[in-house]
Amino acid sequence: LTITGDVVYAVEDLPTSIRNLASFGVIVKKKTDGTGGNVFIRASVGKLSGAFFVEKAVSTGTIGPVDPIRLEIFGLMAARQFHLERTYRSTIYAAETFTFDGRAVANPPPGMSEIGKALPTPKDAF
Repeated sequence: LTITGDVVYAVEDLPTSIRNLASFGVIVKKKTDGTGGNVFIRASVGKLSGAFFVEKAVSTGTIGPVDPIRLEIFGLMAARQFHLERTYRSTIYAAETFTFDGRAVANPPPGMSEIGKALPTPKDAF
């Protein structure tokens, strides 16, 4: 899967029911011959929202010595490997940030209803 543009939720008022909360999910699996299963994010992408389960690797993309756009990911991203390639330079912001927003657990996207059971809990850390 190659992501070529921002993927974000529309600005919305808080829904009256948690079941109406927007929630987007993507599962990227490798083919039976072992190829695929990767996500490539173009360097022009600045924001991603959703739950991403990637069987192999996620590459965040770069254009050269200094990338002009940092990558902000809101939601959940799980993969075997992450290639954090951005070289955005700032004393305040990281080149790539991941912020869990809880949507995948509060209102799981279709096909991901068991997601909350697979996530670690604070008890697992101690």
